[in-house]
Amino acid sequence: MLFKIIDSKGTSKSDTTLDFSDEISSDHHLYLTINKQSKHLRLVNAATKSRGMVSGGGAKPYRQKGTGNARQGTRRSPLRVGGGVVFGPSPRVRRIKCSKNIIKKSILESLSHIENRYIIDTSSSKDLVKTKDFSQLLRTLSVHDKNVLIVSSFDDINIILSSRNLNNVRLSSPQSLIVSDILSSDAVIFTSNSFERFKELV
Repeated sequence: MLFKIIDSKGTSKSDTTLDFSDEISSDHHLYLTINKQSKHLRLVNAATKSRGMVSGGGAKPYRQKGTGNARQGTRRSPLRVGGGVVFGPSPRVRRIKCSKNIIKKSILESLSHIENRYIIDTSSSKDLVKTKDFSQLLRTLSVHDKNVLIVSSFDDINIILSSRNLNNVRLSSPQSLIVSDILSSDAVIFTSNSFERFKELV
């Protein structure tokens, strides 16, 4: 898998390869990885109070016998107005198991489907201070009107600050790459620092 190493002006300096000939992934592996990653991104924040969370209910509402009503031991009962909710929603994250090996293979496989793969030399990133500079870089690479995924580490602060305001640019880190983000992009740009980190992970 070929990556073009470029400087801050978009000039190609050299090429580098990432060999993954033994890491071919199947469509089913891609499905498993996308399913796992998308489920983990879904946050369920809906919540209700159970009878143990509702305030009040320390005293018996009325005496046990002689009223003609059904016996009640607490005002927090789900049967009463203002009581708790039975089997209501609660904040949760749905966990789906998928092996790390399958995830690595799927990420590499999805990267192989992207035609435009670049690596920005971190030593020249000091020239990419303004959004205008990064936008000009994308124009030089002819991807200014396409979906671009930037993979950078926290050390590459100039890349992050200069690219985060562009509508067609999405930011990620080597540790949090998502297969669906890669497949929905027309170009993937690594920084040299993040690319070294990515090779360690895969």
